[in-house]
Amino acid sequence: MKEPSIHFRKGIETGIYGRHEEAAQCFAQRHEQGDVECSAELAICYRVGAGVSCDFNEFYRLARELEQKDCPLAHCLLASAYADGLGCRGDYEKAESHLTRWAKVSEAPMPGISEECRLRMRAIGLSDAMEQYMEQAQTEDGTVPCIDFMQAIREYAPRVLW
Repeated sequence: MKEPSIHFRKGIETGIYGRHEEAAQCFAQRHEQGDVECSAELAICYRVGAGVSCDFNEFYRLARELEQKDCPLAHCLLASAYADGLGCRGDYEKAESHLTRWAKVSEAPMPGISEECRLRMRAIGLSDAMEQYMEQAQTEDGTVPCIDFMQAIREYAPRVLW
């Protein structure tokens, strides 16, 4: 099982304590060195404006970069991008396609991705709009959600602090 990099852990920990600029710097350093977990976290920083200016174009660019590297974390980010039109044209069909792919690859350990990153991305990687879309589909036609957010948060919570 892959261990998360020290930069990933430091970035998560500093972010938890509100030092968002330091967290974004940790993620950016390792992103430049090819750490896909830090690239995904840096994308989330750009999506929410944590430690960097909110920049949806950069969020989408990083998500597409991960997709080009065949990194499964890209599907989580791209589902959110297409659902909300973040840095791209909104497209629920593409959002749902990426969400379905993310749900399949992330339900079990993933090669090359630490368990901490997998659980974190399941718990917080998707946007509010994507979550609302899934809840609406469940209400309207009884669709079982691809990812149970509350369960994902419960799985992730014990790993927040190492």
